[in-house]
Amino acid sequence: MYYTHLLVSLALPVLAAAAPLDYPEARALASRTENTIFRAEVRPHWLEDGHQFWYSVSTGPESKEFVLVDSVTGTVQRAATLEKLGLPPNGREVDMPVIRGTRSTGPKCHLRVLNQTKEPVELFWSDFDGQRRSYGRIQAGDARELETFAGHVWVVVNALGKPLRAFEAREGTLEVTVDGTGEPPKDPRTEKREDPRLSPDKKWRVEFRDDQPTS
Repeated sequence: MYYTHLLVSLALPVLAAAAPLDYPEARALASRTENTIFRAEVRPHWLEDGHQFWYSVSTGPESKEFVLVDSVTGTVQRAATLEKLGLPPNGREVDMPVIRGTRSTGPKCHLRVLNQTKEPVELFWSDFDGQRRSYGRIQAGDARELETFAGHVWVVVNALGKPLRAFEAREGTLEVTVDGTGEPPKDPRTEKREDPRLSPDKKWRVEFRDDQPTS
């Protein structure tokens, strides 16, 4: 016990002396790395066949790359847009894996939500406190158009209140199709988080090695 107390007492002055030097270094880190770190976050979106998925990565401050992977054959296709991969431009690139509140308000933008399910859905804005404010129902086959702001988070739920999609508005015009396919967003209020790297049938798990997807 005596030796433990002695070591702690000696270490405290060293830590206290080092702290003032560490804080300025930490504050400067954000400015030095801003717009310099890319490909840092990847979330796979599994297709209905259960063995193909796509993901997007930031390749620059205002650019993205979309990648389509076949987990059976191992083939990898890369393109600047979903359309060039043969996938529908359904707004999935702005999908959020976990529902959260709005964090910022950017320029005004236009949003169009198309309901291609067989039942009515309801559109909510997730405000700055994470509370959902209803913007009305959208009947099957109908669309809702409205003005919003880049950075605002929107959630679409089915008749039972289960989230179908959650997305963050972006500048310009964003068209989002709700068709009941794809991985639904996680609701931290009601659901336990699952590993998004697992395929829907739990047979495949995505790993990345040297910036290359493996499964």
